[in-house]
Amino acid sequence: VHGGSFADNGMDPPPVPKWVSVSGLGINKPLAGFYGIYTDQPEKNNRPVYQGVDENSDKFLYFVSTSATKGVWVLGQTIGQKSGWVINHSLAMTPTDVTPMSWQEFDGTGFKPSTMAVTLSARDLIIRGCQRQMSVNGVYTFQGQIHMY
Repeated sequence: VHGGSFADNGMDPPPVPKWVSVSGLGINKPLAGFYGIYTDQPEKNNRPVYQGVDENSDKFLYFVSTSATKGVWVLGQTIGQKSGWVINHSLAMTPTDVTPMSWQEFDGTGFKPSTMAVTLSARDLIIRGCQRQMSVNGVYTFQGQIHMY
C-alpha cells in the first residue's frame, strides 16, 4: 500500500497465509529434506510461525528480530535461533512477502545464494459465483491426500 500503512488507510492487512510451500533447487542436498508444506502455528515476534507437515514436522519457518530495524526469516529446527539451514535478512511480515531469490543457504562452510522459494500453498480452494449449484460456493480446506494405486 502506497502512502501509509493499512491502518492509516482504514484497511485491514492481508491475511496471513495458513499454508506455505517451501521449494527450490538447493545447493546443499540435505536441504531438500526441508522442502514441502508448512502450516501456521501461534505467532512469535509479531510474525507467523510455520511448522512442516508429515515428515517435516520437526522443521520450522519463523522470524527472529535481531534489532529494532533488522530481522531474519529462518528455516531451521529450533524456533528462536538466529541461524538455520536457510535464512533471509528481511523485515517482511510473512515469508511469502520476502523478495524472491534473496534466500541464503548454508553449504557447510557459510551462507550462499539459494534458489529456495516460499510460496502460498493451494490448500484452500474458494468457489464463488456458481449460479446453478449455489450450494457448492464456499471455502474448501485441504484435509489430506488420497492415493489411488
